[in-house]
Amino acid sequence: MQQQRRHIAYMPLTEVQRAPRNPKGHDTELIANSISRFGIVESPAIDDRTGRLVAGHGRLDDWIARKAAGENPPDGIDVDPDTGDWLVPVQRGWSSRSDADAEAYLVISNSSSEKGGWDDENLAQLLADLRDQDPGLLDLTGYDGEMIRAILLAGGREAVVMPIAQQGAPEQQPAADIKQVLLIYTAQEFTRLALAMQRVCQRDGIANPTDAVLQVLRKRHESRHAAAQAD
Repeated sequence: MQQQRRHIAYMPLTEVQRAPRNPKGHDTELIANSISRFGIVESPAIDDRTGRLVAGHGRLDDWIARKAAGENPPDGIDVDPDTGDWLVPVQRGWSSRSDADAEAYLVISNSSSEKGGWDDENLAQLLADLRDQDPGLLDLTGYDGEMIRAILLAGGREAVVMPIAQQGAPEQQPAADIKQVLLIYTAQEFTRLALAMQRVCQRDGIANPTDAVLQVLRKRHESRHAAAQAD
């Protein structure tokens, strides 16, 4: 097969066609916030054999939503002066060998970044620097407060602070009598803790991972307190 030169082309938004099957979900708010701040940095890719997307469905959804809402086009999108259509950048020059080939690439383009994981220490350093330099940029990373604290902890940057009642029988504790407990973990230990929290959340219908940790700690405390009372 003759190699084709990759290039960026601008085409009407209404003419961009989706892949017949795309199993990947998208964080629409994260994508929208990123495009609002940075504009179009990475262009969706089109399979020249089929004329359909093999990457960039989330960005396409965002552009369509913005256009329908009457917003101005984000940085990186042009407007046709005659029709008013949005002209969006797409990568051209790649052709799949078959439909199966195209669908395999669609999955791989998403799974490769997921399976690569993170270097916790470097990520912690980067997030901490963003936090110190511009908290607004930290918000754009998609990590909420608890996730950020957990990653910073795993990288040795700071401790996760969680409230828990003072020692003693839980029923004897006034609601306002709260202390702070610092839970310090290595990156490997935190991974095991995160999985345990997920299991507790799923089993007991708990939405907040912090509440899952507190529940485990309280149950363990109740068990030890009951054993001490029995003695």
